Amino acid sequence: MLLEPESEILKVLSGSCPFCGESNACAVNASKGQPVLECWCFRRTFPKELLEQVPLESRGCACVCAACPERFVVETE
Repeated sequence: MLLEPESEILKVLSGSCPFCGESNACAVNASKGQPVLECWCFRRTFPKELLEQVPLESRGCACVCAACPERFVVETE
């Protein structure tokens, strides 16, 4: 997947997870507006229920880290 700088997903502004505050290791954020070929999250599925809990002010501005979806699944089982 190649994301161009004008892509909606490139509105990411924060390198921190909106849930835990840790680094989200976002390649889109790190790219500083350059095209992105790969990010860890491109092949990841996120629970809808988790994404619905992202604070409104963080939606489209901060990516969830890799650990929070795993924690969410364990806590909701």
